[in-house]
Amino acid sequence: LIRRRYIPPELDVFQDIILCYRCEQTIWYNREEVFDSVGFQGNDSDKVSGPRDIMKSLHPLHAETDPLHFIRVAQQQANALMLPVSSYRWYREQLKIEPQYQYGLFFTITIYKILQKYGFQSNDTLNIEKETYKVAGKNPLKHAFALENAMPSVEPMEHNHAYTRAWKRRCWEYLSTLIDEGHLYDDLDLQAIVNVFKNLNKGSKEYHVLNEILDRFVYVRAQKATEYVYRPLTDILRDTNIILSNQITFNVSSMTKLLKNNYLYYIFKDIDATLHEYAQLLTRLLFIVPSGVSAMKNANMKEFRQIICERIYDLAPNMFHYGGSSNSLSLDYFKSGNEGGRYQDEEEERKELKQNNDANSELTSLDPFLYIDIVVPTLIKVIYDCPISLQIQAIKALTKLCSDPKSFLMTKIISDLNEQGILSYVVNHSLTSRDDALCLALVNFLNNLIQNEAALFILVKQGIIQHILDLLMWQPKRNPLYKKDHNPQPFRTLNLLSSSVSILVYVTANQEFRNSFFRPQKNKRNAEFVLDILFSLIHKSNISFVTGTKSSDKSAVASLTVYVLSVLNNLSKDYDKNKKFIGARAIPIIVDVLQTSVSRAVLEIALKLVLSLSLDPSNCLYFRGEQRLNKLYPGLQKLMKGLRRVDPIQIRNFDDILTRCGEIGEFRGIVEEIKSVIYGKK
Repeated sequence: LIRRRYIPPELDVFQDIILCYRCEQTIWYNREEVFDSVGFQGNDSDKVSGPRDIMKSLHPLHAETDPLHFIRVAQQQANALMLPVSSYRWYREQLKIEPQYQYGLFFTITIYKILQKYGFQSNDTLNIEKETYKVAGKNPLKHAFALENAMPSVEPMEHNHAYTRAWKRRCWEYLSTLIDEGHLYDDLDLQAIVNVFKNLNKGSKEYHVLNEILDRFVYVRAQKATEYVYRPLTDILRDTNIILSNQITFNVSSMTKLLKNNYLYYIFKDIDATLHEYAQLLTRLLFIVPSGVSAMKNANMKEFRQIICERIYDLAPNMFHYGGSSNSLSLDYFKSGNEGGRYQDEEEERKELKQNNDANSELTSLDPFLYIDIVVPTLIKVIYDCPISLQIQAIKALTKLCSDPKSFLMTKIISDLNEQGILSYVVNHSLTSRDDALCLALVNFLNNLIQNEAALFILVKQGIIQHILDLLMWQPKRNPLYKKDHNPQPFRTLNLLSSSVSILVYVTANQEFRNSFFRPQKNKRNAEFVLDILFSLIHKSNISFVTGTKSSDKSAVASLTVYVLSVLNNLSKDYDKNKKFIGARAIPIIVDVLQTSVSRAVLEIALKLVLSLSLDPSNCLYFRGEQRLNKLYPGLQKLMKGLRRVDPIQIRNFDDILTRCGEIGEFRGIVEEIKSVIYGKK
């Protein structure tokens, strides 16, 4: 049984369809053969998709209707303010249908007059006559209340309080929509009103007028209330009898817009500078469901919750401002001999995060202790129970909270996350997702966590190494099911691959952990499997194949190459175990990188890996021969040109590398040439 609703211009026309299968009841539940011939789209578990496709294909053979009938019905719906919020502009522009009231026009003009008084300017789009502009007056509330009293209805409806309350709620939803879509003035929307409002003197008349209007747009009330009585929005949302009730109703579209424009942030900050109550409100609104059919008709709950998660992210404290060391790792980290760390992309990302936080200083973040106590439990619930789009925002908020792994609060954060099972969940469940956006958010979060020693041990125990290797391994599906907008091959984005390998950089910096998955003497097959995955990521012929794109971002490719070579460098640390095993397989690829790469960071780490592997005498054989040296030389020349512009103090970091390089006979001449350029030696 299905009910189908038609889109405009048919409007509220419904069709009930019953589809009958002539078979035994047990077949419906126990056998899939019934559905095989249907060819339905969607998940295999969605057994009603097949019947739904059949129903969608049904249509009347003859349709004889009077188009004017639908126009009349649509006009009456517009007058009753019962059109979907997102459809007012479409009806107005396509069908020339809009509510036949002057109050919305007057309301918008008076709002513009208030904003104009404080410097706001915009062009009107309808060439409003001077007389109309004059008649509108200066009080927008007068026109809003007049619209409330203009409910179109027959006499019985006028005496029904439920109809009256629903009408008044729709009035404010309509006025909010009319303002926000810029119907009369190009730049006049809710954001413009909020921008002027937050700079007004709190004792001025205009402040109180705009405050009441913005509060009424949301129209929050308890469903059981007999009548809406205006109270400041902050008072209503702090009333636990209302906000914690399952009988609350409000205009979801207006609430979404005001959350997006940070209006709720400003009014709550005025009464509580710590933002404790604002954070508490966000966590409560996230899982609230407005009651009442009329309130839910225009409720885009997905967008509503998405905006709440974005505001929760904004509240997350940037831990660079709360003690601890920044631990922002750059290329100097690689130069100085440290083998864990992230590449310059991530360093710039961290700097950008800090700059954004400073530039947007008017949006104060929450105290970290309050954030951990109030918001983190909600973020954990989102990761467990909510759609992927909300999970991504929750994970980003946790990433921001863990931006400084050496912060004194990391111990508490890691302990709380581990007790709630979230670390095990994201590693063993979420990280196996085929959604690249979710996986990218996760690996960025894990990259921050794994720099903390306690978190590193927990994550390795949860099996993060194997899950990262599985994520990096390209393996086409057998007999993929081709669907619309579905890529059957598991291509992953370069940024995801790069961030994933950076996790292995930190893991392999620990001898115990790198020996746990890379021990050629004990498990040669597994060691070859690891090398195959790493080499496949940086081989120039595989980049487009692995990522599913023909053209790749050069900076992303360079970042990925640096991480892979850093992992190989870490794995080559155990002289008697790994150098010889890695050398024969890695040196040809490294030489090719030195010949073709233009990235200085890639050249530096490639040279370091070459020198590390050359400590095994058998690996030096791979460098002998004029042809191999001719390939090495261009890379060293590029590096040499880059070093001319480097500070002499930084150059000395390479002194040890150059000395060891000079011990290899074939490199001696090149080393002397580099030293002559750097140090001015002949």
